[in-house]
Amino acid sequence: MGRQAPDVRAGGSVAAAGRPVAWNAFVFNHRIAAGNDGVHQVENGIAHTVQHFPHDNRIDIVLDGGGTVSLWWVTRAEWEGLIEVAGLEVEGLYGGFDREPFDEGAGEFVWVVRKPL
Repeated sequence: MGRQAPDVRAGGSVAAAGRPVAWNAFVFNHRIAAGNDGVHQVENGIAHTVQHFPHDNRIDIVLDGGGTVSLWWVTRAEWEGLIEVAGLEVEGLYGGFDREPFDEGAGEFVWVVRKPL
């Protein structure tokens, strides 16, 4: 299964109505991923091993009982490109929904965009 770009078109149609649109996505932390790579873990009773594939912007969570969950991450530059292609302008980028500053310690992107008038 290949990586698919997030679709920002739905946000564009809402933003076209003149209202800002907000969404969040996690900020990938390479240090945490590298530290967890190949380590067997049990969280909330679910035994699994995390595999880190930085060349593919992906981590796989391999469940002991069978099955794999793949997560792909999008970089800030990729988000900015998608927003531009969608014809939106950024009103704000925050590190949380309480408008925390987006800085090196931010664990998530919170984008607020609008269709230019």
